[in-house]
Amino acid sequence: MRFALLPTALEVVGLARKNFRAAAVLLTAALLPLAIGFPLAADTMRTASILLPVCVWGAMAIDLTSDRKFLIWLVVASLLVPVAHVTFTKIAPINSLPVELWRLLR
Repeated sequence: MRFALLPTALEVVGLARKNFRAAAVLLTAALLPLAIGFPLAADTMRTASILLPVCVWGAMAIDLTSDRKFLIWLVVASLLVPVAHVTFTKIAPINSLPVELWRLLR
């Protein structure tokens, strides 16, 4: 989900230019459960997955005929940037795809 919110953010900005109230309602509906869930959850990665439907909406808004390069770069960036799975005080690093494949195959 590192880069999945980028198309969503662009779509919300476009929506805000047309109808600011609709964009404000959408952001509130998406971010309120996240704001409540993060302080209460032990597993922040699962809490962040609340935004997954919003990410799918943003990805569906990409015009595949004209924004194909943008979509390809989003996928490549998501696979190459390392992340971490955070639970309580434990952090489990997840390396980029080439490093994880190297670790698997060695």
